[in-house]
Formats: sequence, structure tokens, C-alpha cells
Amino acid sequence: MMNKIALAESDEEILDCFSVMAELRPHVSKNEFLPTVKRLTENAGFQMAYLTDGEIKAVAGFRISEWLAGGKYMEIEDLAAKNGERSKGYGGELFDWLVEYAGRFGHRACARRFVLHTARTARQLGNRRRAVCLLAFSGNRQLRQMKISLRRTNESDLDFVLGAEQAAENRVFVSVWTREQHRAAFETEDLSHLVIENADGKRIGYIILTGLADANRSISLKRIVVTEKDQGYGKHALRETKKLAFKELKAHRLWLDVKEHNKRARHIYEAEGFIAEGILRECLKTENGYESLVVMSMLRGEYESKFQKVELRLQIAMPEDSEAIVAVLTEAFAEHKSSYTPQAYAATVPTVNDIKKRFSEGKIWIALNNKRIVGTVSVVPKKDSLYIRSMAILPEARGNRIGERLLEKIEDYAVAHDYRKLFLNTTPFLDRAIRLYKKFGFVRCGSDDLFGTQLLMMEKSLESESSTREVKD
Repeated sequence: MMNKIALAESDEEILDCFSVMAELRPHVSKNEFLPTVKRLTENAGFQMAYLTDGEIKAVAGFRISEWLAGGKYMEIEDLAAKNGERSKGYGGELFDWLVEYAGRFGHRACARRFVLHTARTARQLGNRRRAVCLLAFSGNRQLRQMKISLRRTNESDLDFVLGAEQAAENRVFVSVWTREQHRAAFETEDLSHLVIENADGKRIGYIILTGLADANRSISLKRIVVTEKDQGYGKHALRETKKLAFKELKAHRLWLDVKEHNKRARHIYEAEGFIAEGILRECLKTENGYESLVVMSMLRGEYESKFQKVELRLQIAMPEDSEAIVAVLTEAFAEHKSSYTPQAYAATVPTVNDIKKRFSEGKIWIALNNKRIVGTVSVVPKKDSLYIRSMAILPEARGNRIGERLLEKIEDYAVAHDYRKLFLNTTPFLDRAIRLYKKFGFVRCGSDDLFGTQLLMMEKSLESESSTREVKD
């Protein structure tokens, strides 16, 4: 079962967290636990999150607060992994989730700094995560740091690749190639040799895929090496690899093998949906003897099922959805932040209070999957037209026609209320959005400027749709 991380909101979820939390806070009895947590939630903004794979492995207690000097921040008061499940990465994975949870809202709405109350909590995280706790940071900057990209490896990258592969912390888990073997891989049609770069263009690892010409469309993740440890890059690189394999290379199966003792990597693969198929016992001869490999794989249907098993539901948003709407906008536009001026980006990703004010200005729709908001759009009436704004889809949810369905919902609403035109503004660098708008019948009608960022104005006449609706009626 894949790991799930969520907020403990119901009484049942809060009580389920007690056994793990009690290991960290033994002075709180089970009878006191639920009323204490509910009182802290109501009076002090306390929240709990938990990681489970069917059984709770780790829990965290935190609150969002604000200092006059430092601004808003997330304060992590409790972070504990279950006894017997420690040193398996559960605490670190939950901590990474908290970092991302804070970053979704940006520094105007949420975390700027993390504070850890206990030395035990800090020790659990290791030096690199502990450094994150001690330094102030912008939530949007953290999201930007998590954005990675893949590109083809070239000759100038070979020194970096060899250095990463031969580093002491990596060579124990991978087979070391010569420079000639890596160079030959560039010319092999059945293989893809890729460098991983972060948002600043820094090389942080590499990936090798094989089986690109396989008649059974079974692609192998031959190797993944990440040089920047404990920052979440491995998880994000793995997600980009899955997207490349299934969406671009049209694989039916993506598989890998991992050394049996590499529990950290196995945990990450399992969390990302890979399923263990079996063990190749002592199949690899090393300088220390023979080692076994665990074969793991993911099928195309399993990759797609994350958003296709459950029918997406569109509905009118409510004010209590405001924080989740801001989270979607923040994550959707984070990768393009550097293309906006600071003022334009702030206008594109509103605050929670801004969103709440919009409920008096027009309709806001949300797209939900498993009760999670994965897309949003809003409209504002302008005489006989509707102005469309803040269309956003979570990156991981794209490719499921969510944008089309939201536009269809808006058009149905507009025709039913006798609006004659839809119009919107977008930016030249949002290629995917522009393609969607053109496909839906929008045409460019001018240009504008948003705090120094160029805008493209687009519109769609609804006269023909209204006529068609009248004839049908």
C-alpha cells in the first residue's frame, strides 16, 4: 500500500494518532488526548498530520503563527515515528510534506520559518533537514527549489556524472561505469541518458532509462543518482521519470531493480506507487560477496489510476475552500514564477483573504478528486460578458481534461444566464493554457500589461451557442 499523508481532522483520525504521539508525549493520557487536541485546535490553531500505509507510522503536531519581527511561520511542536519503524524515512517524509504544505500558501499566508521544540525531533531529521528548520525561508522559494527538469546528458556533463556515481554514498548502491560506457550510451537508440537539474539550472543527479525500443513497451529505470540528499529531489526526479515514461514514451510498464539492503530507496519507490514483484536472490557479485535485487514495477494503468479511478467532480466553491484554492494556484504557477515581475506574480497568486473577497464578485468552481481540490477557476460578470480568471490545475493532475471541463462548466453557466461573450487574459509563456483556450474557441483580441508582465487578451463569442440553445429549447 502506498503511504498516505493527511491532516487528522475527525475524532477517529485524532485518536488513531494517540499511540504514536504518546511515545513522544507520555504525560498525556488516552482519555485526555482527544479533548486536549480539540481544545488546542480551537484556541491555538494546533493541527496534526499523520503518515500511514494502513497503519500510522509517524505523526506531527504544528501550528501556523506570526511574529512581529519575522512574519508568519510554521511551528512544528511534535514529530515522532512509531517505535520499531524509525530510521526508515517516515519522519523525514512527513517533514517534507509539512514543508510543502507550508509552501503551498506562500509567505503571505503561511510559513516563513520552522521551529523545532525538541532536540529529539531535530536529531531525527538529520543535518540537512535540521538546517531547514533553523533558517527563515519563503514558501514560494521552497516550491521553486523543488521544481526539477530532465535534459539529455552531453559530453560536458561526464565529469559530473562520474563524480556523482563514484561518490562514496552512491557507489555502494549502483554499478560504476567508465567514461567510455557513459559516452557510448549517448548514441544508443534503446537508451536515454538524462541529467537532473533544479530550478536554478544546477545539476543535481542523472538518470538512465533502457528498453526504449522494447516491443513490449517495458522501460527500465536502469539508474537514478541524486547528489543533493534529503531535499526531496529524488522523489521529484522519480515523478518526472514516470511522466516521461508513461506520457511521452508511451510505456506500458516501468520497472527497476534495487539492492535488497537499500531500504531508503525501496521506501521511496513504494511511496511513489512501485510494486515489488520478487527477489533475484544473490544475483549480483560484488567486492563484498553476492547481493540480492528486489524487482519493482509500475504499470501504465496504475500510473493513470491516480486521477482516473475516481470520477472528477466539479462544484461551486465555498469560502471554506479558500486555503485549498490558494494552494492549487501557488503550486500551479510556481514553475513560472521567474517569468513574472514580483507584483504580477502576487496578483496571479492571491492571498486567502483575496480569494474570500472574490465570493462576492462572482462564481468560483473547483474540481475535486477524492475530496481533494485539484483544479479551480473563477468568473466575474462584466455587463454582457464573463471575465474568466485564476484558472489553475495541479501539475500532477494535468492531462485529465480538467481544464476543458471547467471551461465547459463556465460556458454552460454563461449561456444559461444570457452572457454574450467570454474573455480572459493569459501570458505568452503559458503555452499549455493558450493551446487549451484556442482549442476551446478563444481567439486573441489584443495585448495588455500586468505590472510589467505582458498579457495576451483572448475572447470567445457565445452568440452561436445562445442561438443553438434557443433552437434546442
